[in-house]
Formats: sequence, structure tokens, C-alpha cells
Amino acid sequence: MEKEEVVLNNEENTLEKTLFLFMAKAEDDPRLGPPHISLYLSLLLQFKKQGCVNPISVFSKSLRSTAKIAARVTYQKCIHELKEYGYIDYHPSYNHTLGNLFWV
Repeated sequence: MEKEEVVLNNEENTLEKTLFLFMAKAEDDPRLGPPHISLYLSLLLQFKKQGCVNPISVFSKSLRSTAKIAARVTYQKCIHELKEYGYIDYHPSYNHTLGNLFWV
């Protein structure tokens, strides 16, 4: 049986590389736990939905829901740690009609 060649478009290629690099780094980073990984995957989902272009604009409530993080404190802690550890860039919006900006 011949192996099928999978050809990815640029958007899928970008998403695949981003996910692979994150998981490779996260595997060796003892500072990251399940909430960090879940939150990052939620950011990647939004990244995909918004055309794989940085920055993405997302509301924290949406990310918390997708990541299954109920507590605001846990969400804030994980976002700030992901930024501090160099996994994302984050610019909060203090306007309730605009989402926060993220670079993955």
C-alpha cells in the first residue's frame, strides 16, 4: 500500500508548526501544567479561526470556556506565566467591547 502524501496549505502548515514547537517545548518545561496547555490550545483554536494571522483578538471569557478554566484567577495566572515564559505575547484590553490581543 502506497503512503499518501499530505500537502498542507500555508495556514495549516503554520498551525501545525506552531503546535509542534509548543508541545516540544512544553514537554520539557516543568513549570507548565494542564491549565497552561489547555489555554494555549484554546489560543491556537482562535488563531485558526482568525486565519492564522497574529495578533488575534479574543475575550477572556471565550478562552476560559474553551480551555475549561472556570476560575478567573487561574486564567490570569496561566496567561501571565505563558507570557513570562515566552510562549505568547499578550496585550490586555481594558475595554469591554474589545478583545485582548495575543501573539502565538
